[in-house]
Amino acid sequence: DDVVAQADIYPIRGFQKQSVKIVFGYLTGYTGLLEKCSNIPLLVDMLKICHSFHMESPVGKILARIEKSQIDMENLIDVLEACEELREIERFSGESDDLFERCVCYARCNFASWQVINNFVKKNTEKISLAIRLFDELKNGSHAVIRRRIEDEEEITKKGPSYIIKNLEWSIECKQNQINGVDYLGIYVCVKNPNGTKSWVCDADWKIKLVHQTSEEASISREGGCEFDSTKNSDGIQKFKAWSEVFTENSGFFEDDSILVEVEIHVSEVRGMQDSLGLTEKQIGWFSSKKEEEEEESDEEEENETDQELQDDSVVVVLTCGNISVSLPQSRLVHESKYFRTRLSNNWMKNWDTRDDAEKADFTLSRTFNITGSNPHPKAVKILFEYLAGYDCMLGECKSFSVLADMLCICDYYLISSPVSHITEMIDELPLSITNMIEAYESAQKLATHQRFQALAKDVQGRCISFARSNLASWQCLISFIADNCDNVESVVQVLENLYDDTQNGIIRTTFSSVSSFKLSKAVKSPPMIFANFLWKIEVAKAVDKEQEFIYAFISCKSVDNTVSQEWSCDLEDMEYCLDGCTVEKAVDEEKKKETHRWCLFSIWMSEAMKKDDGFIQDDAISMEVRIKVENTSGIPTCLGISEKDIR
Repeated sequence: DDVVAQADIYPIRGFQKQSVKIVFGYLTGYTGLLEKCSNIPLLVDMLKICHSFHMESPVGKILARIEKSQIDMENLIDVLEACEELREIERFSGESDDLFERCVCYARCNFASWQVINNFVKKNTEKISLAIRLFDELKNGSHAVIRRRIEDEEEITKKGPSYIIKNLEWSIECKQNQINGVDYLGIYVCVKNPNGTKSWVCDADWKIKLVHQTSEEASISREGGCEFDSTKNSDGIQKFKAWSEVFTENSGFFEDDSILVEVEIHVSEVRGMQDSLGLTEKQIGWFSSKKEEEEEESDEEEENETDQELQDDSVVVVLTCGNISVSLPQSRLVHESKYFRTRLSNNWMKNWDTRDDAEKADFTLSRTFNITGSNPHPKAVKILFEYLAGYDCMLGECKSFSVLADMLCICDYYLISSPVSHITEMIDELPLSITNMIEAYESAQKLATHQRFQALAKDVQGRCISFARSNLASWQCLISFIADNCDNVESVVQVLENLYDDTQNGIIRTTFSSVSSFKLSKAVKSPPMIFANFLWKIEVAKAVDKEQEFIYAFISCKSVDNTVSQEWSCDLEDMEYCLDGCTVEKAVDEEKKKETHRWCLFSIWMSEAMKKDDGFIQDDAISMEVRIKVENTSGIPTCLGISEKDIR
């Protein structure tokens, strides 16, 4: 007690309590806690303490513990955060790069599944921005070293782990080849055909190494290169080494009943890869569910005799925003906008001196007006007011959701009515793609802040979610989507949330055309859509009963992708479908759903469905909307089951 009473007290702030305890315990001779620690973020925090207080003796031990500790899906995001913290310390920048490369290597093996990626995003929503660098490396990184350990001769033909390099799925394949009566070990580099495209091409060089496990210098390497595509997706050495010289005791290659193969891959170019599954809104079957906007009644105010000069075409108003300016006749502007009709009136202008600074901030007596309401893009200001001045060419050529949305927001703020319906139609007709989906989604968020356009905003967001459900059922597309929208992480998470969230009611829409040409008992399937991290399809078919044709439909659920072998389940609790605006609740068959994950929606006589006025089939097409509620999902993989120990 006397020693404690006499000791100086130094508060250590800005670090985790446990790391402080372990580091200073180590300095006083208690090394056990550090020797047992396997928490990488905690160990990195210890390195930060050592750097802050210029301590050297624990550093080597801490780095050794980091090297021995394992990365897994539970700690991956925290390790990525630790990498960024370590990166800020110059002396540990090399260790930060090594640790990040370990994260990438682990992700290469475990992210080749859109379900795994969705789960990862779901669990790490608040920190997902830390993983953007990781996804960018998976998509764009062109160099990697991959490894495969084969435990015994019987495993030689089994599929090894897959690795993501340049957004393609690579693996090492080994074979026992008999040539001229002699058995050889053949080693090959393989690329799996990506989902959604058949015209891909990849130019790559490779270096295959059979590792000598007792003497690295005795390892054998062979080099080569290939243009991989859908017809040639493997390349390698047929006679790498005689079988008997490998799988033999004391060969050095076969140690602890296993061999180790290492392949270094350099990808020079990839062509023909798609960033989505290529499904258009028309194929998906999206149809608008919003009600027609009620047109506002025109309430043109009677012109005041004192404001006759507002109709003078010779008076020009200049509108500015950023570095652009647009000039148009004052008469045209006041005709289109109630806001400007008031601000340019004689009554308002003659009381200029009594106006407060806020009212004067964006306007001058020389009739120059700065457009700041709704924080618009300058391009939107230019196009809109050029249109009001009679130049409609720029508006007709506009293909940007954000610019069109900004124009509507300007119209709402400045009480402009005439262009609204035309711009709204343009937004409805503007096609979605994987490259503009986030732009459209964020534009809808901005429109939703204006009560007048909330129905339109909801409809655009619905289109985006429906498009994502059909086009992101591929890990390659999903990695590209996340990496390409690194500046819009919050919106990316919101879109993905609709794919993996099983607490909401799902809406699946589709349209089947050419119904009359359906073959009997052969189902026509809708594009698959993601909901609750499973794939769902609507299927429609024709059949005959008592010499009379009828049409029937059902919905099915499927777990697909590179998932590990395991049981999965998904309970469909509630279901209803909508045909031509008529909603029908449907009871769920409890026994059938457990056996087949397939549920019947309806069956209708063709004669009833084809009625001219109230039949469900119009113009030889049937449009459907199915609302489902899913509960008790299980078996969706959080990783592909490959540990860091297996690949290091």
